[in-house]
Amino acid sequence: MVNAKIYKNKPLEECNADLKVAANKSLISCEVQDLAGQLVCADPVLIVDIRSRKGADGGAEYCAEIADAVRALLDDGFTGAEVTKLRGEVRFDKSLVAYRCRLEVYCHIKVSYTLTLTPSITGPQVAGTEIVFTANASPADGLEYRFFVTGPGTGAKARDMTGWISRNNFSWRSSSQDVGTSTITVQVRGGKSQSTADQTTTASYTITAASGGSGAGSLPTITSLTPTLASPKPAETKIDFICIAADADNDPIYYRFYLTGPGTASKKKIVQDWSLRNAWSWTPQAVDVGASTRTVEIRDGNHAGPGGYDATTTASFTVTTASAGTGSLPTITSLTPTLASPRAAETEMDIICIAADADNDPIYYRFYLTGPGTASKKKIVQDWSLKNSWHWKPLAVDVGSNTIAVEIRDGNHAGPGSYDATTGISYTITAASVGTGSLPTITSLTPTLASPRGQGTEIEFICIATDADNDPIYYRFYLTGPGTASKKKMVQDWSLKNSWKWTAAKEDIGANTITVEIRDGNHAGQGSYDATTSASYTISSNTAPTINEVYYRESSNLCVGDKMHFVAKASDADGDLILYKFFRSSNERIWEALTGWQPENWILYEIDKTDYGGTLFIKAQVRDGKHAGEESFDAEIEVDGLPVDRASLTSVTPSLASPKAHETTIVFSALANKTTKIYYRFWQKGPGTGNVWRDMTGWQAKNSWSWRTLACDIGTNYVRVEVCDDPDTWDDNDTSSRRIDTTYTIS
Repeated sequence: MVNAKIYKNKPLEECNADLKVAANKSLISCEVQDLAGQLVCADPVLIVDIRSRKGADGGAEYCAEIADAVRALLDDGFTGAEVTKLRGEVRFDKSLVAYRCRLEVYCHIKVSYTLTLTPSITGPQVAGTEIVFTANASPADGLEYRFFVTGPGTGAKARDMTGWISRNNFSWRSSSQDVGTSTITVQVRGGKSQSTADQTTTASYTITAASGGSGAGSLPTITSLTPTLASPKPAETKIDFICIAADADNDPIYYRFYLTGPGTASKKKIVQDWSLRNAWSWTPQAVDVGASTRTVEIRDGNHAGPGGYDATTTASFTVTTASAGTGSLPTITSLTPTLASPRAAETEMDIICIAADADNDPIYYRFYLTGPGTASKKKIVQDWSLKNSWHWKPLAVDVGSNTIAVEIRDGNHAGPGSYDATTGISYTITAASVGTGSLPTITSLTPTLASPRGQGTEIEFICIATDADNDPIYYRFYLTGPGTASKKKMVQDWSLKNSWKWTAAKEDIGANTITVEIRDGNHAGQGSYDATTSASYTISSNTAPTINEVYYRESSNLCVGDKMHFVAKASDADGDLILYKFFRSSNERIWEALTGWQPENWILYEIDKTDYGGTLFIKAQVRDGKHAGEESFDAEIEVDGLPVDRASLTSVTPSLASPKAHETTIVFSALANKTTKIYYRFWQKGPGTGNVWRDMTGWQAKNSWSWRTLACDIGTNYVRVEVCDDPDTWDDNDTSSRRIDTTYTIS
């Protein structure tokens, strides 16, 4: 469009002449090109060229408005194509004497496929079954696939199970957490760059509970959900909500708490996820004033998965406005900068708020900035604190009119989401003055490790630069290489940091160029630089370690208190140091880390009471430090589940048959399912103890007790034997198979 007239296929060069005519300074011209120079391309990059001289600023603002409009128009893509990225900035073009924006529009032309997803076994199937889902697409040449699972085992959220792979199938080994209906999703993509998914399809699959679980079909039940303080209570009051629940099979019970009320915008929000803790502590704030509902869900791990529950109940609670103390609110006296407006960019100043509270309550302050540097949006620059000032060093992006606002509160009236008093001031920032005219210079750009290095190695590139005027120096880094499709890509924007850390990936294998640009803020703007240099660096291939097995040295007949050596066997083709990390899990398959990353390939693990009654799983992960980071791993493997037992009694036998006369010595001997790391305790109740239970031995390793009967013992007596793996963990409510009572008569 030129002079409000539309010209079809008019060469852009002919429009440039119109832009140079002073009488026609309100002109815009646009042209769509293909950056790749191809007539047909699956992933084209289009150029929208915008030029303007309209307005008192020479066209800068109007050119930016047109660019924003084009971005908004193309952001969601267009028929048959998806826009993956938009890039471009407004710059002054000396040859046109106008402002220009070359907007790069990265697109992907979607391809239509015939796509199906089929399981290897028809559902439903019981937990523990392995199902292979196969995707068939046509045409199938050069495609990649990505599989997701959404269901009870993923918390009803889509979980990426494979990432993009060339294989068209995915093996899913279901567990008790997956009981219920899950949705399996497959995405397929093709094209030149394979930057986005072209087509998606789904399949539903139902997992049922495996038979023979420890719950024997019984579900846990809720007795009550009770607050520690009666409703209503004012805001800022701490309240615990306690859920009393029971399970007929003595299975562990997991609890999850929700809150629905004013503070959650009347939406049901998880406030404490699944855990063995049966209480939730709540300190309501001002935003919670009104009626709220607390919901608790429970499960025993043998029925519903983490996405469902076995039982649920609710409790209502009303929160009132917090007491206002003396009733006085804090007041603001002034909000003052340490330097009068206007000031140049890069000038440091403090904005100080003077406030008072008649009750001498502590005053909290929160500061906001609104201006060019915040895109004219109100932005918190210092959150609630007792500090009554904010330190500000405006940058070039802040040039123009700004508003600084402060809010205060004393904690007895408004909550953190509001304030007791507020005020604001205006402040103008001007462009930074030009220094003495000297430009900064670069001495060197040096890597911390000599080239070449293998993929996965962390390398830091350090730029040494000087400025004769001692002005601060800003640095910007770029990377050009195989991982950027040989295009110059910014990897660290302008900052005072003179180095950039790079962990090269598989895509970076080959020759790379690292470029640094510097400026002192007194010459070139952010879109340019005062000096630049480059360094070449080669990344070589480096393979990740593999793990073959995890084995244990001891017997597989495990009891609480036993110690087990678990050993991992792994190898690295490049001879790199391998680091190991070990985890444990029970039937719930919730993994708990037993170690951090360590060079030792083994762990000594002591079986504890939390492992009893289920199956122990051990998992090992490995990494060589040149691929996955500390939060991930290069390979992992699990040990098959090992059943865990605990100390239990088989029998209790007296040395002499009952009855016997007094003044007789009788020895009671106990037999248990193991002979080491086990403790016994003997009790007596009868005429000689006043018919109350008396601990006769305390916990002891000896499995017998010798009783010398007296005249006071004449009558019916009871002898109790208890056994455990660890006296410190004994629970009087958990005596199944660990306690035997027998009677004995003294005549």
